[in-house]
Order: sequence, then structure tokens, then C-alpha cells
Amino acid sequence: MKQKLNYRYLENFLSKAKMIVTTNYDTFIEDQLAQENGESPTVYIGENGFFNDTDGTAEIFKIHGSVNKPNSLVVTANDYQQYDETKLLISARLLVGLLHSPIIFLGYSLTDRNVVNLLSDFSAHFPGSDITEIANKIIVVDYDKNNRRLEETVRVREIPTSKDITYTSLRTENYAPIYEQISKIDEGVSPAEIRKYSGLIKRLIVDSENHGTLQDTLVALYPLDELESRIDNGQKSQ
Repeated sequence: MKQKLNYRYLENFLSKAKMIVTTNYDTFIEDQLAQENGESPTVYIGENGFFNDTDGTAEIFKIHGSVNKPNSLVVTANDYQQYDETKLLISARLLVGLLHSPIIFLGYSLTDRNVVNLLSDFSAHFPGSDITEIANKIIVVDYDKNNRRLEETVRVREIPTSKDITYTSLRTENYAPIYEQISKIDEGVSPAEIRKYSGLIKRLIVDSENHGTLQDTLVALYPLDELESRIDNGQKSQ
């Protein structure tokens, strides 16, 4: 029973994210989000999506490829060399995201060269000098074997050639409390719902424009799920 509860927390935790960037090849994350939200999230593989004007909500970027596209996998030394040539674009996308929302590193540490470079750049250009504000933006979950407690501390990683990195460290081997607390965040509308219903409104406008009825179309007090079926059936709300 406890394992099922922890699993449920993980599903809710994933559904709170506006953007997920992963180096995993498998489809675990998108499968869980599809199960939680009832529809598949937008998945970008490799460089795809980083060049585009995306929705900015409920998106997964699989930067090392996906098992669904074997040719996209970053495995060999040559693959990693090609990846290094495009990592600046990935870093830029993450840095923009950091300006608006915190970023949580799971399964990574500040021994990872790419992570250190990214956070060092962010710290050096952060618009402000309040270390608490910076630490609230950068959260690193450090796996600490046999530590069932959740120890939260503000740490500083010294960088000889750049500005030091100030971040929040969560040390534990038990991730369930992290998933649980983030699952309780209530922003009113989840990222998945924002993406779904913004798409519905766009379809409604495009459909009305194509039929020359854009000025006459209003959205009545229908449930949004019913609105989707009405659009599919060619019915406009008035």
C-alpha cells in the first residue's frame, strides 16, 4: 500500500512540471503523465523543440534521444561530441525557464560538468544578488544512502573560474516526502490542462474563422470537456 501511495505522489509530482528535461531514453515519464492527465504530453526528442516556439507547458525534452527513435540515442563518443555542439541551445532554454520557475535536479549532482556549467552561467547573470532568492531557484536532490530524513540546507559550490553557485540541497534516500509536498501545490490549473484547453480555444477560433463566423462566436458556460466534443461535432457555442 505504501509503495502504491509513493507511486501516486510521483505521478502528481510529474504533472506539476511545466517543462521536464531528461537524459533518460525510456518512455516512463511520458507514460506516467499520459496516465495521470488522460492524454499524452508533448515530447521533443534531441534538438527538436529547442528551435521552435513551443507551448511552454506540459512539455518533455529528451535531450539524449528516445527508444522510440533509435537513431536519436546519444550513446557513442561521436554522439556525445555532436551533443556538445548543441548543448548551448539547451542551456539557453533552461536558463530562460529558471527566470520564471525553480528547477529541480533529480538524478544529477554538482559533479556533473554540464550541470555545473549551466548553473554557473545562471548565477553569474542572475538579476539580483540575494543568495536566498538564487537558492530558491536551484534545488538539487542529493541521494544520501540510509538517510530516511529530508535534510534541507543552502549550500555554495565554489567555481574557480566563475561565480559560485548557491543552491538548495535536499539530502535523503527517501524521495516520497519531496513528491508529496510538490504534489500539494495548487496553481488552479495544471500545465497539462493549460496546454489542452489553449489548444481547444485555438481550434474554436480557427474553425469559426474558416466558416466566416468569428465575430458571432462566443464561448458559453459549457464545461470545457463538453466544449471539445461540440467542436468535434461542428457545433459552435453562442
